Amino acid sequence: MSRADRAIVQFGAEGVEESPPPSPSPSFTGQPWLPLVFAYLGTADLFRFRGVSREGRCQVDDYCRRLSRLELSDTAKTRFSWAHFQLITRHNNACLRSLSLVDVSWVDEDDFACFLRRQPRLHSVDLSRAYRISNATLLTLAQTCPAVERLHLRHCSWLSEATFLQMITHHPQCGLQQLVEVDLSSCWNLTDHSIGLLFTTHGSTLRRVTLAGLYSLTDEWTVDIDSRASCLTYLDISSCWRMTDSAIE
Repeated sequence: MSRADRAIVQFGAEGVEESPPPSPSPSFTGQPWLPLVFAYLGTADLFRFRGVSREGRCQVDDYCRRLSRLELSDTAKTRFSWAHFQLITRHNNACLRSLSLVDVSWVDEDDFACFLRRQPRLHSVDLSRAYRISNATLLTLAQTCPAVERLHLRHCSWLSEATFLQMITHHPQCGLQQLVEVDLSSCWNLTDHSIGLLFTTHGSTLRRVTLAGLYSLTDEWTVDIDSRASCLTYLDISSCWRMTDSAIE
């Protein structure tokens, strides 16, 4: 039995409990509606169902194996652990398209980098307020998941400008290729140079950009923005105190 298996199967207000699953009754084998039900369950409830029986475990594991969207923001204030994450993703190879880990603190960075290397089809990633993620992990994301179109790094104040510049390059071996939506709110290390380069390299695809709370931004990055961002439909520059009305106009 793996370490992840030993760490399960229920979590919530009472914490993680370990107990052998009873025999299934009634049988759920082959019920086509189960995946539809699972899609509406929270993460804790999904694990509770998994602990009901051996068959429930198989049903949930099969569901997780086929997941294209993984939303774990509801685990931020629970006893969810990296072992639980491994249970959900250990059989999911190259299926995920969307990943949200907002405000989580249980990430094992080295193992998470290995996980990203198995997910080349990711196109949406939300790591807002994920303080256990590092610049090195973001570089792994850019290198192994170049098809990411939607990237949210809200309140990731640890993001360095050097890392961001490497992430947005169009080099086929190390950068994101076609960003459509970006949230960089309160990423305080970013400057006019990095934001200007973002629009230079991705301006033809960017539609929604949030730069709220980037206090170092001035009017400099907005030069020729109308020609560099031809597809832009939404721009949030609230609390960018050094920008002037002329740049907005």
